[in-house]
Amino acid sequence: MRPPRRERLALAAAAVRRSPLFGATVGGLALPAAATAYFVATGYGLEGIVPPGALGALLVALGALLGGAAVMGYPATVGLSVLALVVLGSLLTVPVDLPPSEPTAAAATAPVLAATILAIYLFAGECAVRNRRAVLASLTPRTVSVGVAAGAVHALATMWASAYVRQEPVLEAVVPTHPLEAIALVYVVVGLGLLGAVPAVALYRLRLVTPTVALVASFSWTYRTAWDSLAVHRETGGAAASISPEVDTIYTVLWMVPLAVVLAVGFLEYALRSVVPDRRRLTSREG
Repeated sequence: MRPPRRERLALAAAAVRRSPLFGATVGGLALPAAATAYFVATGYGLEGIVPPGALGALLVALGALLGGAAVMGYPATVGLSVLALVVLGSLLTVPVDLPPSEPTAAAATAPVLAATILAIYLFAGECAVRNRRAVLASLTPRTVSVGVAAGAVHALATMWASAYVRQEPVLEAVVPTHPLEAIALVYVVVGLGLLGAVPAVALYRLRLVTPTVALVASFSWTYRTAWDSLAVHRETGGAAASISPEVDTIYTVLWMVPLAVVLAVGFLEYALRSVVPDRRRLTSREG
């Protein structure tokens, strides 16, 4: 016997509230609204939020991630991310009596970006810990080989591209001449290897395409921008070939930033793929 219609609606509403997609939607709306109220109350201008800019997009992304993590029962991700956001945000607190244009909300872009990157890694770490048996079982010799090979190719391609945009020999850019340079080189190679391995493993094990697309797009944009930046200086005679374009440095030294993007789009694709089949099955059952 089927339950009453009211009971079915109540069960459906409860299921929606337990959905990570519902939590992400609520969080993506709530955090920008709370940030706007905070900036108004403390005397900030609203540049970056109204109209939406990088700050607004980051607040939506961070709110969506925290909302989804809360529904999924990831307290460490939510708690530590909120703590980081409060600590970093408090560095920008100003008296209420300052004019609204001093300072602007856009100054909070860097702290919110840092909190968002931290939240992505916390979510990935907590997810891996909670599903450690499945994660360990997925690390077959073939999977590890795919990751190591892809990571090595990406690290070599990145170092070659960095040397190429500067028109320097590859060995000159890679071979360290000082112990600190050797440590820095190990850090960069390991990071770039990890950055190349994650999309490859995601594609091989889970058939996730967006991480690879995001990595290729980031790599192409980075070195195209770096080449154009140095080309302008070389043509005007205003810079030597050893100049390091900022975007190039971010990609190689701060590799955790593009890695966070790769993880974020991978999470999103995986979540959407897990929702769509359920809807298809529901439709087929109702039909």
